[in-house]
Amino acid sequence: KEGEGLPKHARKRLTIANQLVVQPKVLFLDEPSSNLGVNDAALVMGAVRRSTDAMKLITLVTIHQPSKKMFESFDDLLLLAKGGRVAYCGELGPKSQTLISHFTSLSGKMPSASANPADFVLSVLDGGSPDEAVAKFKESDICKQLNSAIDAD
Repeated sequence: KEGEGLPKHARKRLTIANQLVVQPKVLFLDEPSSNLGVNDAALVMGAVRRSTDAMKLITLVTIHQPSKKMFESFDDLLLLAKGGRVAYCGELGPKSQTLISHFTSLSGKMPSASANPADFVLSVLDGGSPDEAVAKFKESDICKQLNSAIDAD
């Protein structure tokens, strides 16, 4: 029944903890913050971040419409355009400045200091061509560095 048992955010954290018991090297979470309020989502994602750091995990998370605080807690971003093509893949940088610089060069627009970087990126993609975003990323230094790192391994 509604109102009994653990709250939603506690159930999500328990589910994630259950996955961590086997000490995976990679943790994949699909929408761990969905159907949660901002505070509860922050609790869940804080637990994910602490677990990732403590266990030295590679953690892959799909998130739709993250808050600015949640978005900036991530290290890297893989952003796919229509058709599964890579529009960005790399570090966010401090306060998402690496990402913002890339998309500012694409759009010619700079977000306000209080803007959510996720919203800014999506507005750039909505206002332009996915093909242009994909091509711009392929030509970027970020992509070249990523390819060099992959080739080195």
